[in-house]
Amino acid sequence: MIVTRMTRQHLVATAVATLLLLLGAAGTASAQEADGSTFTIPVNVEHGASGKPVKDTAVILRASRPKGPFEPKEPEPKHEFVGETNQEGVAHFSQVPTSLLSTGLELYAVVTYGGIPFKSNRVAPSKAAHLSIDVYEKAQSADVLTVKQLQTVAQPWEGNLYFTQFWTLTVEGNQALDTSVLPGDEFSKGLPIVLPLQAKNINVNGPGKTEVVDSTVHWSGTISPNETVNLQMRFRMTASSPSFVFEQSTDYPVEKVAVAVPLETKSEKIPRLDNVTLAAKGFESVEVTSNPPNLRPGKEYLYASGRSLKKSESYAVKISGLPFDQPITPWIFLGLGIAGIGFVFFFARREIGWTETEKGRQTALETLRDEREELLDELALIEQAWRDGDIDEIDYETETLRLRERLALVVRKINELQGS
Repeated sequence: MIVTRMTRQHLVATAVATLLLLLGAAGTASAQEADGSTFTIPVNVEHGASGKPVKDTAVILRASRPKGPFEPKEPEPKHEFVGETNQEGVAHFSQVPTSLLSTGLELYAVVTYGGIPFKSNRVAPSKAAHLSIDVYEKAQSADVLTVKQLQTVAQPWEGNLYFTQFWTLTVEGNQALDTSVLPGDEFSKGLPIVLPLQAKNINVNGPGKTEVVDSTVHWSGTISPNETVNLQMRFRMTASSPSFVFEQSTDYPVEKVAVAVPLETKSEKIPRLDNVTLAAKGFESVEVTSNPPNLRPGKEYLYASGRSLKKSESYAVKISGLPFDQPITPWIFLGLGIAGIGFVFFFARREIGWTETEKGRQTALETLRDEREELLDELALIEQAWRDGDIDEIDYETETLRLRERLALVVRKINELQGS
């Protein structure tokens, strides 16, 4: 429970900080009053295609904590300053307090052009800091979109294949893509990214907003030229035989497609998948490597690479030798067992008998709440282990997905009992 309490204390502290942000300008003024000196940050704004300065345009300079790798949006700013570009396209922010130099915050600037927000890079506050923003015209269709890389990692576990996909989106040319202005009903919920029909429990991390409808992820946001948007999608597909064919098509061209199958597992009975093979027609190479791009080195993978896709083209790989004809012990992280989770399924079968009386209902609720706390503890410990580097990203994603599925079941049962 210690980790959970620490996590909740952090959430409380974050909530308090958010309330303080409501003071807005008052917070900025207080910072300046605490230290009477200020310094100037210039922000240069120009048109990315023509190179011409963008003059007489409002610019916002923000100071916030560094953004985490899986945060979908920028952290709430601690301080904000408003300026305007001059005839040379430069906004000078002379009111930045020197107290920001030692806060650990980062500075970045935002400008809205043609209804699309554009951001600068993030920098540490310093008297020599200089920010710049390139703005672009908006694209009128999704034809400018290209998937720079689509990497899929497949891991077998308990009658399922768990998939983690890394999508890197970019645009070609000198136009910015804003999904909110794309014409057509298919873009009403955002940019559609279609996953296999059998994909279940889809979860998405990345910037912007996402909405999952059936097996389609709808992403909303903007992409500027020379910018990439990285989305991480996790889902599972049922698998019950030693062979499995994974097939996928995309509505957008893909420059690089890669598929990885880790050969090392966390199973006590089957620590290695020595019998697994990967057939990838149309890929340039399939190899065993311990240093695949964008994945943590030191572990061996079957890795297929060297494939590109045209718009609406599909690809397929066949994974053989999967251990689904024998039981796999659940992966145990950090010495924690999950035997208590089995109560949920036992309870589901006995629910009617247990809840016929008020006493039975209260007993069931108490047990389920204890189960919920244990799951939250385990999630917090796995989160800490990932941050400490004790487990890699793929293991983290797979295990947290499993725990969140079980947690959702527990919470649903609690809500049903409370409603009764």
